Amino acid sequence: MVFVLVFSACLHATWNGLLKKCGDKATCILLSFTTAAVTAALALPLEGGYSLGSGARWALFAGVAEGFYAILLTKTLENAPLGPAYALMRGLAMALVWGFSTRYLGETIGAMQAGGISLIFLGFFVNLTARTGRFRGAGVAWATSCGVAIFAYHVLYDLALREGARPISLFLTSSFVSVPMMLVPLGRNVAARIRALPPPERRRSLAAGFIAFASFALFLRALSVTPPGLALSLRNASIVFSWGLGLWLGERPTLRETLASVAIFAGVLFLAA
Repeated sequence: MVFVLVFSACLHATWNGLLKKCGDKATCILLSFTTAAVTAALALPLEGGYSLGSGARWALFAGVAEGFYAILLTKTLENAPLGPAYALMRGLAMALVWGFSTRYLGETIGAMQAGGISLIFLGFFVNLTARTGRFRGAGVAWATSCGVAIFAYHVLYDLALREGARPISLFLTSSFVSVPMMLVPLGRNVAARIRALPPPERRRSLAAGFIAFASFALFLRALSVTPPGLALSLRNASIVFSWGLGLWLGERPTLRETLASVAIFAGVLFLAA
């Protein structure tokens, strides 16, 4: 499942990067998550139909956390450069998940895992502090809040999967809750704002939605057979891909940011060993 999680990480960084290039980020994220939800509904036959087992309540709570994540991600992308913001929210989420998982879910940490986790945290810290001049105040606050939301939906997804929820069914149920929440910041002129999107941004948002569905579906499939701390740590390989996307977005990584990505990639290799 290591390859699945790393590939999911690549897809996750890709759809984040696509949305970073949008002007009206709140509308683009709404369109993307709606596209992902519709894709999930069409993909249900791939896992034998809709079933949440006994994990329906966790799926609904995960939807609330996912909704907050989407809203907070909008604010983060509007107020912070992608690289450092991504490092903060993913690093904070990983720390919280490991703490919760070892305390309440029985996950253990071996020597290789400890080494890998340490390298990933080192990379996050270096990346986070590489551009302090451009990443402060509101950007830090929004990214921190986003990290807490990532932690919440990650743990809730894991609890739902433990009680028999199927991955695509879980994501679809979560989307039923999260997508309506995304309408709140947009007010009553949602349709007008979607029509006002330039065609390239509309196409980019639709593409991001398909990629987001694939990312979440693969991640949830892997999470169903992988402890949550390890799963999120491996998925944090996405920070390496966000480094490349930063180049595409016109953000020129410094030497420190490049070394941070190398440290994170090395940590992922340790975890996969």
